[in-house]
Amino acid sequence: MHLFVKLSMISPILVWFFKSVDHSGPDPIGAANTPETLHSSNASMRHSINLAFNNKNMKKDGIKCLSQSDQNSATELFDFMDKYGVFIVRNGELES
Repeated sequence: MHLFVKLSMISPILVWFFKSVDHSGPDPIGAANTPETLHSSNASMRHSINLAFNNKNMKKDGIKCLSQSDQNSATELFDFMDKYGVFIVRNGELES
């Protein structure tokens, strides 16, 4: 089973993916059966990327609206999630 996630779906998907770092909801990285030893480092990365997305137009630009450094971090995290069957669309809306 694979999960395709649209960056443009700020609620509920990105809110769930990035804001679950504060443990207020289910952990998407844990739910994908990733190694538990990587959860805290990925949670830290998710939090940083979430902050970088503030006031950005993810629906139109996807990760291209981020600085190069933040794009690299997001790509690294999304590549990691790809390995566990959670595919996050990086260029904005899935239809784009």
